[in-house]
Parts: sequence; structure tokens; C-alpha cells
Amino acid sequence: EARDFAGIPSTPIEVAVEVVPDWWQRGSLRLLLAAAGILCVVAFAQWRNRSLRTAKRTLESQVAERTRALNEANARLVAYSYQDALTGLANRRRLHEALEATWQDPAARKLPSALVFVDVDDFKAYNDRHGHPAGDVALRSVAAALVACAPPGALVARYGGEEFACLLAGAALADAVLIAERMRAQVAAQAVAVPGTADFTSLTISVGVASRMLSGNVQVHALLRDADAALYVAKREGRNCVRSTPA
Repeated sequence: EARDFAGIPSTPIEVAVEVVPDWWQRGSLRLLLAAAGILCVVAFAQWRNRSLRTAKRTLESQVAERTRALNEANARLVAYSYQDALTGLANRRRLHEALEATWQDPAARKLPSALVFVDVDDFKAYNDRHGHPAGDVALRSVAAALVACAPPGALVARYGGEEFACLLAGAALADAVLIAERMRAQVAAQAVAVPGTADFTSLTISVGVASRMLSGNVQVHALLRDADAALYVAKREGRNCVRSTPA
């Protein structure tokens, strides 16, 4: 309100005042910032999703690799559980499972199965004379000779200590005796190195052979007993020979 010198009020005057917003207060900029924020959120979400997918693929790859390694380790463990560490042959457990599988096979039950038992002659004296490292070399040489003479499909196993066995599924007694004789001759003919020296020596084996029709565990145990009995006959009759029991 205003008055002149005479006290007369003046007519009101409207003055237009424009308030100019700062640049960060403008609506267009706010819209742009909001859009940029949304884009950032979307980009972050996409980056996060990609990171999670990459981490998932990496984790799946690691799990697959470790699973593969575990399976290989388990396979090696199973193989070792059926393998003799010294000779690389099958072990006693593998032989018994093969005998069981033979009588459970309908086709194999129609044919006789032969079992060859082998014992290295005077092996304790050999160990005492040459030492246990030489004994290990000797056992490996016997194992190699048995494998060399065994026909395809035969299972050669280390039964324990200086004893070996060979399962000949589908073999008659006469055929098994011929194979056993080849094994005996092969072992006797080969020269065995004595480790730590320049010497060579030789070994002989006693062999027992038996053959039976297998239709169950009763026949399996009878076959083992017969082959073992034939082996002891060979040892009693002078060693370095093959003896058999009637089929």
C-alpha cells in the first residue's frame, strides 16, 4: 500500500516476478535423471544376473570336474581292490567272484570249468637266500610266465603269497593239464635276475589241476578243494610237476 504527499492512496500495481529454477531443479532434468536411474538399475540387474549365471556355470563346471575326479578315484579304488599290487594280476577276491559269475552264467554252466593252482617251489628258502626284493622279482617273473601261457579269456590271479591260480572257464581237464604243463615249462626255462647282483637264477613250480561242471557254490568249493589236493600231490611227488584230479 502506498500514499502520496496528500495522503491519498495510490492504485495497486502488480509486479510480475519470475523465479527461475536452478539447472538441477528443472523438470526435464529430473525426468532425465529418473530415466538414467532406471537404466542404471536395469543395467545393474542385468550385470548381476550375468555374474550369477557365470558363477553358476563355473560352479557347475567345478562340481562336474570334481565328480569326474571322484568317479575316477572310485574306479581306481575298485580296480585296486581286485588287483594284486605286486604282480598286477587279479587277486583272490576277483578269482572267487569270477568263479561265482561262471556258475551263474547259463551258457558257462553247460561246459566244465578248470582251475589251475600253482605254488612256487621252495620259495621261503629262495627269499632267505636272495632276500625279499629278489623274491618280489621272482614272483613277478612267475606271474609273467603264467600270463604268457594262459589262453585268451583265462583269469590268472595271485591267490596269496607264492600261490597263483588260473581259471579256465569252458576247459576240459585234459586241455587244462596241457596249459598247466606249458606254464610249468615256461617258469622252469626262464632266467630270473637277482636284483643288486649280476646273477641269474631259476625257479620251478608245482601245479595242481581240477575240472568240474559248476552249477552252484557247492561245486565251486569242490573245484577249489580238488585243485588244492592235486597241488599237494605234485609237491609230495617231487615238485616241478603237474598233477590233476579226475573230472
